[in-house]
Amino acid sequence: MDDWQKKIVIKTGSKGQLIVDSTNGYDMNPKEFCLNSRSNHDDDGSHKLSAPKVLYLIISNHTRMEASMRESIRSTWSTDVNKTLSDNHKVLFFVGRTKTSENNRDNEYNAKVVEEAKIYNDIVKTDIEEFDTQYYMKQTFSMLSWMYKYCELARFVVKTTSNTYVNLETLEKFAEQEMFAANR
Repeated sequence: MDDWQKKIVIKTGSKGQLIVDSTNGYDMNPKEFCLNSRSNHDDDGSHKLSAPKVLYLIISNHTRMEASMRESIRSTWSTDVNKTLSDNHKVLFFVGRTKTSENNRDNEYNAKVVEEAKIYNDIVKTDIEEFDTQYYMKQTFSMLSWMYKYCELARFVVKTTSNTYVNLETLEKFAEQEMFAANR
C-alpha cells in the first residue's frame, strides 16, 4: 500500500452513507468559504453554514497558463455565478504543491498563487505534489475530503478542471430537476 493510500479513510456517516475521507493537509485553506456571507451569524453569535446548491471544485496547478485560466474563469462563467446565482453556487480552485527547488520560476509561481489566494479567497492548496503521475486522482480525493469537512451542506458538487467552460444555465436546470428527485 502506497503512502497516499494510507491517507484515505473510509467510514459510514450518521445516516448510513459511505464517506471517503482523507488525512491530506491543506497549506492554504479558506475554511470559512461556505459560511453564508449575508447572515454570517446566528442569533447567538455563532457562525452559520450556508448550503450552496452547487459547489464547483476545480483542479488547477501553479503554471502561468493555469493562472490565466483561473483568471478567465473568474471573468467569465464564475462572474455569472457571483452575479446571478449568488450564494446558491460557489467556485473554488484546488492547486497542489510544487517541488521545492532552486528554480526561481517555481518560487515566483508559488508567490503568485499565495497573492492570488489573498485577493480572491477561492484557492485551496493541498499537500499533493503537482508532478505526481497520479495527481488528478489524489487531488480528487483531497477535494472531496475538503468538501466533506468544510462544505458538507452543498447539495450538488461539480468537479472539473480549469480548462473547462461550465454552462451554468444547463447545470442550474439539471440541479432544479434533480433537487427533489427520489433515489438519485
